[in-house]
Amino acid sequence: MKMDLFAVTRYDDQRDTNDPDRENQILANLQKNIAKNRKKLLKKSKQLEHKVETVAVPGAENEDQIIDEVEMEPAEEAMEVDVPEPTGMPKDTFVVLGNDKFEMAAKVDMMLPPWLAHPTIISTDLSTDSAAEIADLSYVNSDIKEALTKMGMTKLFPVQSAVIPWILSVNKTPTPFRPRDICVSAPTGSGKTLAYAIPIVQMLLNRVERKVRALVVLPVNELAVQVLKVFKKLCENTRLSCVLLTKFVPFETEQFSLVVQCDDEYYSKADIVIATTGRLVEHIHSTKGFSLKHLKFLVMDEADRIMEQIHNNWLYHLDRHVKEESDSILSGQSFQLCYRDLCNVAMKQPQKMLFSATLSQDPEKLQDLRLFQPKLFTSIVGNLVSMNDNIAKGAHVRGDFVGKFTTPAELTENYCITEEKLKPLTLYSLIKENNWNRFLCFTNSGDTAHRLSFFLQELFGTEMKIEELSSGLPPNVRKSVLEKFKVSKVNGLICSDSLARGIDIEGVDIVISYNVPRHIKTYIHRIGRTARAGRSGLAITLTTNDELKTLNKIIKEAGKPDLDEIKVTSNIEEMSVKEFKTVVQKLQTSLKREKQLHTLKAINEKNKARPTGSAGLLGQLQSQLITTNQTNVHNSQNLPESWKVENQLTRNAKKEKKFNAKRKRNQKKNMSNGASSTA
Repeated sequence: MKMDLFAVTRYDDQRDTNDPDRENQILANLQKNIAKNRKKLLKKSKQLEHKVETVAVPGAENEDQIIDEVEMEPAEEAMEVDVPEPTGMPKDTFVVLGNDKFEMAAKVDMMLPPWLAHPTIISTDLSTDSAAEIADLSYVNSDIKEALTKMGMTKLFPVQSAVIPWILSVNKTPTPFRPRDICVSAPTGSGKTLAYAIPIVQMLLNRVERKVRALVVLPVNELAVQVLKVFKKLCENTRLSCVLLTKFVPFETEQFSLVVQCDDEYYSKADIVIATTGRLVEHIHSTKGFSLKHLKFLVMDEADRIMEQIHNNWLYHLDRHVKEESDSILSGQSFQLCYRDLCNVAMKQPQKMLFSATLSQDPEKLQDLRLFQPKLFTSIVGNLVSMNDNIAKGAHVRGDFVGKFTTPAELTENYCITEEKLKPLTLYSLIKENNWNRFLCFTNSGDTAHRLSFFLQELFGTEMKIEELSSGLPPNVRKSVLEKFKVSKVNGLICSDSLARGIDIEGVDIVISYNVPRHIKTYIHRIGRTARAGRSGLAITLTTNDELKTLNKIIKEAGKPDLDEIKVTSNIEEMSVKEFKTVVQKLQTSLKREKQLHTLKAINEKNKARPTGSAGLLGQLQSQLITTNQTNVHNSQNLPESWKVENQLTRNAKKEKKFNAKRKRNQKKNMSNGASSTA
């Protein structure tokens, strides 16, 4: 409460001490000001949302006492009001005003582009009872029908029946109309490779001049080899030529198979190219005469993984390779709207085809690919299957299926709880108890796969053959191991996730996740190695009690029901404890010797590079130590390929190369940061 105390002082200084009327007048004015300020105080207190019944100064019981208290206190302190604290609230806390009036905002449905919101739904039922016979399909060429019959196919799968006629129809549109791009998301093993291979081969059958008109880009070498085999079977009775570009073949050999030089001109020797991203970029920059400017079809198999491979930015290099001045679509620039330019764009732009079991339906990620009026074909999870009829009638189901990944209906999924330190023994017990003779086991790293392959091979001995398959092995060894597994010379493969993408291996009934996958996409691709093409399969995940929550979250993200638990019913675990300790000791010793072997081998190679005789006795002793280590470490006939001398050295050399490259990157980063801070 503000009081005009200065005015009071002024009156007091000017007053006549012998005039009592003036004193009475000053006192009356002061009482009026107090009463006026009291009314303002009462009015403000009523506006407060706190439930305060009185606004009296503490201790005041009537109006006269209020006035007396105000007269005795300074004006600023008279404005303070003691508001009682709400019941049930601790002291020294903030009170949210109007908390009882807060309401949750209504949930807003995901707004997607029309092509994502209203796709064509593909059935997940791979039983082909209702499908038409391949011989009766009018839209498939007779040569391709014959090739499919040799492959043992009698009917098409749902994804093939939906996608093949659509691709063929959109490519019949006359110039200057362009065929629409296509995105396909369907379960693993549902026949996606043939869904794009059949129409591509059929549309290239009548080509006159040989040029690269179809490019299939894949993330891993093994998958590229598998796709090449499919194309070669379809092109068996045609003039079309298919070329594979991977690290499995020497670079010079691939160059010879791509182009030929005649009279200072280069001619293409390939119609269809199947390549990994890194190898493709190498040939774009290093192979003279290799041209993709006549490309009509660009297929991205395992498209979500392809989009994540930004380390070599393959799409940028491809755009720069095919770009011309009039080609303004790739650069995102506008062009003059005329018939000639429309025809040029339609002829120079390849039709993009994206295929994956976990295809991203995020518009922001797909925008980088600059798709042209795309069409989406997708399957939906089990709890949305009942919507199929409504979707066909145009029902509003915008966004309900986005981010939900489907798996084959013939797949059974379980989990097994164990302890972290007993995981290897639990895995051994499950295999032994259930008599699994062909299985895939996935780990989260190459080092884990390396150690686990040694461990299981030592436990099984001559009873089973266990091999490792990871990116640390040389390409020729990986190819050899995979071929042995396909012909049943190897019983179990311990893999990193490099094999979890698209590889089709017949007869794999069991897939085991030794480590809980870090992401739902990894889980979907792991379990997709079994229950393929309508066959039944079993997927098991080993988990601890602490990891079970993470696993359930992953399953929930996929829109799948909770998994059933499987247990080790026998006492094999308890019986194998002593043997387990012995194998662990062998593993530790072998890892130490493996490291020593690599170090001694590196020193020996340096000594060999010196002039003759400079190494002396030291070099001879080192050679003897290497030979001794080779004999001691690798004395088992059943030892996995990854533990043999030459493969160990290659594996360690790759690890050292990655470590050195990472160290150089960190050094450059630190130098740049230091320079910027100095500036």
